[in-house]
Amino acid sequence: MGRRHSRKKRRISRVRIVVSAVVLGFIIGVLAVELRAAIGYQMTVRRFRENSVKGAFTNVSFDRLKQMLVFSPKEETIETRNLELELELRYSWFSLFRQDLFLNVITTTPEPRQAQFFTTTTDVERPENDEPSAGQPADMESTSSDPPPDP
Repeated sequence: MGRRHSRKKRRISRVRIVVSAVVLGFIIGVLAVELRAAIGYQMTVRRFRENSVKGAFTNVSFDRLKQMLVFSPKEETIETRNLELELELRYSWFSLFRQDLFLNVITTTPEPRQAQFFTTTTDVERPENDEPSAGQPADMESTSSDPPPDP
């Protein structure tokens, strides 16, 4: 005589499905925000570097600079400098986890506006004593641990 097993099919509760869908949607949303910020920042920095020499633009109009921006960063006016002939702008991408995704751009204010210079997050945060010496390129890090000679 054989045993009969009545197997009931286990069903996943609707509450569990809804909670899982909400959590998954939240995670996808956070990933989308973070990817947009990181990719927008990196692609914009790459475009700026392709059109500048060590951060200095040559014959780049402000309109052309705005076309180089990727994923519509927020634009803020930081300050007006040199008797209001230069304007410093900050472009930043919203991120939930990183607050350091920004670029500073200096432009002329008289029309037609020209882009002059840009700095990245790491350029802005570089301590004063880490500035490259006169004979050292800006892209190279100083490997010497000796203090500079006194004048």
